[in-house]
Amino acid sequence: MFRRKRFSFMRRPVRMSAMQRERSRKPRLKVWIMVFTASVLAALLFSVQERRDTVTFVLVDEVTRQPVTNAQALVYRRRTSLPIEKVPFLNIRPWITTYHKVVNGEVKIHGIPRPSSSSSSFIRIAFRPAEYKAVLFRVLDEGYSVQYPERRSVSFHPTNRVTIAFELEDGASRRPR
Repeated sequence: MFRRKRFSFMRRPVRMSAMQRERSRKPRLKVWIMVFTASVLAALLFSVQERRDTVTFVLVDEVTRQPVTNAQALVYRRRTSLPIEKVPFLNIRPWITTYHKVVNGEVKIHGIPRPSSSSSSFIRIAFRPAEYKAVLFRVLDEGYSVQYPERRSVSFHPTNRVTIAFELEDGASRRPR
């Protein structure tokens, strides 16, 4: 019996190794494009990101200058300078609150923006020790500000160590140490 040879569209035989090399180049190219894009985005993010400081707050009694240990620091900061509260369907709160515990009359708070930066007005730190009046710390364009009760405010140049003197609430008494 006579078998007919099948018709082939190929004019010459194809080497499979050449096809495999061509296929393997495409994923490598995609990986390199993704790596390049990620590195450009990272460089852009780090260049746009503003410098922030770490500030140590020393909390003392106004009269005795003894450390105030029974205090808590509440840091209120905005997530972003963009008005995200105006977009109702996102349901994202614009302010973040973090709590810091005072140890031996001191507390270190990281990420305080430098004065005159774009986000300097988006942070407030409230100190509320038991039996003392609350104090509010703010970052202004010119420097730092500590807002004491009865509208007394003290402004000063930026520093990495801030001493805050607390006055007793009305009717509270000092305990002997």
